[in-house]
Amino acid sequence: MATSAMETIYDSHGEALDILGQDFLAFDLAGRAYGVDYAAVEEIRRFEAGMITGIQGAPAFVRGAGYIAGRHVPVLDLASRLGQPPVDARSQARIIFLTLHGQLLGLLVDQVAGVTIQQADDISPPPAADPVMPAAVIQGVGTHHNQPLVLVSLEQLIPSDEAARLCESASQAKFA
Repeated sequence: MATSAMETIYDSHGEALDILGQDFLAFDLAGRAYGVDYAAVEEIRRFEAGMITGIQGAPAFVRGAGYIAGRHVPVLDLASRLGQPPVDARSQARIIFLTLHGQLLGLLVDQVAGVTIQQADDISPPPAADPVMPAAVIQGVGTHHNQPLVLVSLEQLIPSDEAARLCESASQAKFA
């Protein structure tokens, strides 16, 4: 189950309201809604094919490297990483740049749906199976706009040694 964190939110009179919950970034991937810890998100950009360059010898799920915050960053096609058809380069596709295991990575997804606060009491246990995500990375199921939102631990999906290896190869990418 997702852990809870205290966040301060202010009402219209400037009074602090304490809300027990955790922020998740909701996104669509392969026809399903997923959520990841919003605290790890650095930036979200519209996906445009020309914004990344290929990385020689990288796994097929790595679309290339993007340039953000003065660094070359690997951009992973999350659908391909999970054995699904690659994300289409269409108007809703987004790259979520986030910090994972101390590394800056980009995740290409079909669409970003927004940020949602999930209350610990409202998160259901993980399902026995999911058609896209491995069961071991699912923290639980919340809701976003009255639809199920599968909450995912990216730390478990992308091991730290893999993240470091991908970032090292991206740092050597050549940009025109």
